[in-house]
Amino acid sequence: MGGLSRDHFDQTVAAFAAAPFQPDQWDEGLRLLGEACGGWTAQLLTVDKKGGICVNRLPLMPDDAIDEWERRGGAIPHVNPRAATLFAPAGSITSDDDVLARDAQERLPVYREIFDRFGARFMMVGTLRPDGDRRSVAGVLRTRRQDHPQRADMEVMAALMPHVQAALTMQGRLNDRDLRVALDSLDLIDLAAFLCDSSGRVIARTRAGQALAAAGDVVRVQQGMLQAAIGRQDGPLQAALRRAIGRADDGSGHVCHATIGLTDAAGRPCRVDIAPVPPGQFHFSVDAACIATVTQPRPVGDPRLLLAQAYGLTPTEASVALDLAQGMTASEIAAQRGVSSETVRVQVRAVLRKTDVPKATALAAIIGRFNL
Repeated sequence: MGGLSRDHFDQTVAAFAAAPFQPDQWDEGLRLLGEACGGWTAQLLTVDKKGGICVNRLPLMPDDAIDEWERRGGAIPHVNPRAATLFAPAGSITSDDDVLARDAQERLPVYREIFDRFGARFMMVGTLRPDGDRRSVAGVLRTRRQDHPQRADMEVMAALMPHVQAALTMQGRLNDRDLRVALDSLDLIDLAAFLCDSSGRVIARTRAGQALAAAGDVVRVQQGMLQAAIGRQDGPLQAALRRAIGRADDGSGHVCHATIGLTDAAGRPCRVDIAPVPPGQFHFSVDAACIATVTQPRPVGDPRLLLAQAYGLTPTEASVALDLAQGMTASEIAAQRGVSSETVRVQVRAVLRKTDVPKATALAAIIGRFNL
């Protein structure tokens, strides 16, 4: 494979193999990919069906260059002809000359004003398999001095692209699993939650969230967007969502937690908490930007029954859990119930195992979720 050493090739493969489990290895893998193919770095770009940028990873490139590229429509084919490679057949290896004549490249503003300026005059792009509505490419950047990619460079890229694809596929599976685990955890406490992307569109919801939206008493999902069921309350909800995803009306771009009050159709107060999702939490599988949870007044009921239903506790274990949450020790509970301390300790271990908390003092937080 040209002048590429076997050691460099193996290092690149190893970096991409580790990337789904060690996020910093994505940058290392892209840097090594760029060098292996005769460039100085490489880019990983993923866009959705509307052309929105989901992933734009470009190590060694200054942030202001990346921001300018995105602001000027770098992922839009009629602005940047390289973006047409997003729609090429998977496995294709494409150079600038394949998408635009050389004299036209020199005249196009994006080549003169961005690519030349930031050391990306020439590029070689590998198209990855689409994932649902998302399309991805990996591109190797080359300066004018490094010149156009040669056949040997394209052969190296063709040999490495399956490893990039495998890493991206594994990353998606891991993040999909993390998303399911997060939603399943919220389902355990019967919490109505909605995960929204950077445009405010609902991309996932818990079972309670699905039921709440279907009922339409507090919130609903219209054309993919979370809305308040009562029209006059929707303005504050949308403003809170925009703040949480960094699209506040003041244009600051800052993200922040927001809490607002709504009322349901019967006039009962409800609370909506909207929290930003940390950047990169589901970076390669879903464009998660914020999570909105809706809390309604809970009907008064037997606290032991609520705990037993939620965690599969026996009635006695539920009673022990309530006593522990109030600060009682196993010995005090045993004395109060007229049983041996060992019997209570067995019940405590069962409670901790079923509620999945490390120690008895953590039960107060669990029980607090039920407003008990």
